[in-house]
Amino acid sequence: MKRRDDLSQPWQELAERARRLAHMTKGPDQAALFALADRYEARAKSIAERLETTQQVLRTLRRCIRSNWELELLLLLANEADRAWNVAELTRRLRSSRRAVTGALSALRSAGLVVQDAEGLQRYEPHTRELADLVRQLQQACAAFPVSMIAAIFSGPE
Repeated sequence: MKRRDDLSQPWQELAERARRLAHMTKGPDQAALFALADRYEARAKSIAERLETTQQVLRTLRRCIRSNWELELLLLLANEADRAWNVAELTRRLRSSRRAVTGALSALRSAGLVVQDAEGLQRYEPHTRELADLVRQLQQACAAFPVSMIAAIFSGPE
């Protein structure tokens, strides 16, 4: 992934050029150029913030999710957060093996994302609001960039 500065830099340069032109101009054109510079700066900031969020999600993804099975399981549980699942249902739904599903569930419980009730049913229940927010961002990133998210898992921790 490109560095934040590399992607927002062109917008920042456009903002600086618009400001230089505004200083050399008078009247309504000057106000329009200053407004344009403000929009370019806002765009540069927005790009930098989105990249930082994406990088944060990728760092967490690499640290907490070690396999595609864990990712698929987390997304399924999060997308149907009001439901409790038994291992057999999850195995069928993911078209996986019982061993892979139980291993993924164990990892997600250890990460504080899934709980198991007294009857052995599994439910998505992040321990903190930050984890819930991160999973929400992960869901968005996976919807927008599924191949990149899978590649991030296989690249391992930073």
